[in-house]
Amino acid sequence: MLIKLPSGDKKLSGGEDMTTNNRMELTAAEEALARAKQHANREPVVIFTDSKYVYDGITQYLTQRKARGRKLANKKPVLNKDLREKIDTLLV
Repeated sequence: MLIKLPSGDKKLSGGEDMTTNNRMELTAAEEALARAKQHANREPVVIFTDSKYVYDGITQYLTQRKARGRKLANKKPVLNKDLREKIDTLLV
């Protein structure tokens, strides 16, 4: 992952055993937001992703699911709730 900051580019990488692709994509987004927040002094941050799962989760579903208590429209709990909550707090 590459984060572009005014102070310079930061390259990050990582992995996790016994996980899913969706979970790793959310982890990457969470890490990018956390690192950018540390270094950007509250400047706007733009994150690029090729993950529709991450993009839609943040731009379309976050507010709706949060209002429903982190549940899907069918009342089932969202997957990867822990990572979604971390992302939500970092977006503020």
